[in-house]
Amino acid sequence: MRDQTVTTPYSVLNPTQPPQKITYRTMRSVHGPVFAFARVHGAPVALTKAKAVDFHELNAAIPFMRLAENEPTSARSFQQVMSSFPGTENWFYVGHRDVAFIQSGVYPRHARGTDVDRPYWGDGRADWQGFNPGAYTFTSIPLSHRPQALDPKPDHGLIVSWNNKEAPGWRKGPTEWSDGPVHHAMILQRHVYRELHAHHGKIDLTGLTRAVNETATTDLRGEDVYPWMREVIGHGRGESERMLKILDAWRRSGSNRLDANGDNVYDHSAAVALMDAWWPRFVRAEFQPALGATLFDQVEANVLGLGGFGWSWASQVQKDLRSALGLPERGRYSRIYCGGPAPEPVRGHRLLVARRRCRSVLLQTLRAAIGDVKKRFGSSNPADWKVYATCPNSNDCDEIVPNTAGAVSTPPFPWQNRGTFHQVDEIFGHR
Repeated sequence: MRDQTVTTPYSVLNPTQPPQKITYRTMRSVHGPVFAFARVHGAPVALTKAKAVDFHELNAAIPFMRLAENEPTSARSFQQVMSSFPGTENWFYVGHRDVAFIQSGVYPRHARGTDVDRPYWGDGRADWQGFNPGAYTFTSIPLSHRPQALDPKPDHGLIVSWNNKEAPGWRKGPTEWSDGPVHHAMILQRHVYRELHAHHGKIDLTGLTRAVNETATTDLRGEDVYPWMREVIGHGRGESERMLKILDAWRRSGSNRLDANGDNVYDHSAAVALMDAWWPRFVRAEFQPALGATLFDQVEANVLGLGGFGWSWASQVQKDLRSALGLPERGRYSRIYCGGPAPEPVRGHRLLVARRRCRSVLLQTLRAAIGDVKKRFGSSNPADWKVYATCPNSNDCDEIVPNTAGAVSTPPFPWQNRGTFHQVDEIFGHR
């Protein structure tokens, strides 16, 4: 336990406000910093956050020292060197002969029965296996059991990493609930494969850049989830079917949020406006009946947000819709949420009923979304539903406003979903 006292300076905005002394108390257990308190059966407990990297941060210098000394001479030796980096990072090797990927990090073996999403006892019964509090050491997961790739087979000869789960069966950290069958990386992978198929299995730098640029404006919901929403609905009627055909055309075109002709209006604006209005309504109507309003709000506020297009829910929505269609599903949920809840297993007549109910929820929320869009644009004609790429008030569109770090500011620009850095390399030699 440590107390630290600081004195605040005089306020520029209110010089009459005298300085104040504030004391901060920091508490730490053998497992990590104390961040909250609670009670279990009336008895007080401290909640701490254990991180395997604690007290091992300086170990991060060793892999870079080995790189500087030219120790790695191949993809495999590069994996061995960078696997010891203590932070959870993705590392890539590209050479004339080999390509490789390895996820570094220190991953402890948990005691049986523990759940990383929930607190568990720190009195020894649920400690990391082989935990030594004095040295803060433990039994870790070996390199052979961690996400990695080395020279993928020709039919899958690429490595893609972009906000995705690193490997099937790999459990990420607490509250990483957006991992599932839908990932950003799938968009990039599909565009790269399209370039490969269009050019007889080869791709040059121009094609690779084209794939990245097409990926940057793709809406994940239209690409990977809307087809399943449409499959459950089947054929609609009247206005609902007309609106679905607008979404169908958007999906066939690539599900882009893109102003291709430079008129500052998104192509397929009506579909973009409709999906933006429909998605949050449907997600809430799909899951809230089973979770309850309070729990759904907590999940939405703290784990799976509906802001920023609500892509965090994509895996949950797609997985649930496939169950409503009766399709094979790995790691099936305990129930069908859409139109339910309907406890699994759901087969035969119960499956038909569940699908009809899910279809009803989809159509009800679609009709409500259509009403929202009509009200927003003051017109029932989809041709008048114009979504602008940039706008005077950034809250009125999804433009990106850069943070100004220098004397010259960068103006807002149309939305793009890209990696932080882009680098294109061609390797002609070997070390």
